[in-house]
Amino acid sequence: MKHSKGTEFRIRHLIVPLDGSRLAEAALPITRQLAQKLSVPVTLVHLIERNPPHQVHGQHHLSNAEEAERYLTELSRRFFSDGPRVAQHVHATEITDVPRAIAEHATELGSDLVVMCTHGQIGLRKLLFGSIAQKVAVSSAVRCC
Repeated sequence: MKHSKGTEFRIRHLIVPLDGSRLAEAALPITRQLAQKLSVPVTLVHLIERNPPHQVHGQHHLSNAEEAERYLTELSRRFFSDGPRVAQHVHATEITDVPRAIAEHATELGSDLVVMCTHGQIGLRKLLFGSIAQKVAVSSAVRCC
C-alpha cells in the first residue's frame, strides 16, 4: 500500500479497543478479515476508566480487570479461534482520557491500525466534541478505521 507521500506503508498489527458493548464488537468481523488477508496479529484492548458509566449503549460497561479479561478471552475464542493470532491487553490502571489512552496503547503495542466503531453520537454534542474514533485518529500517528 502506498502512503500519500509515495513511501510504502505496510500494516503489521491491528488493535481493537472494546468496551463491552455489541456496538464495539461490530468491529471484530472486519478485523478478522483484515488480519487474515494481511497475515497480521490482532490485539483486543480494554481500558479501565476512572468513574465509568454503569452502562454503555444500554449494556453493562466493563469496570474491572478480571471482568475485562474474561470478556476478551470469550471474544478471542468466538471470533479468532481458527483465524489470525490474537492477544489480549487489559490496562488496569484507571484512565480518564479514553481517546488519548487508545492512541498511546496503539503506539505502545506496536500497532499501525486501530479498528473501531464510532458510537453514533448525534447533534450538538458530536459537533462540539467529536466521537472517540475521531479523537483517536486526530491524536495518533497510527491509522484508524
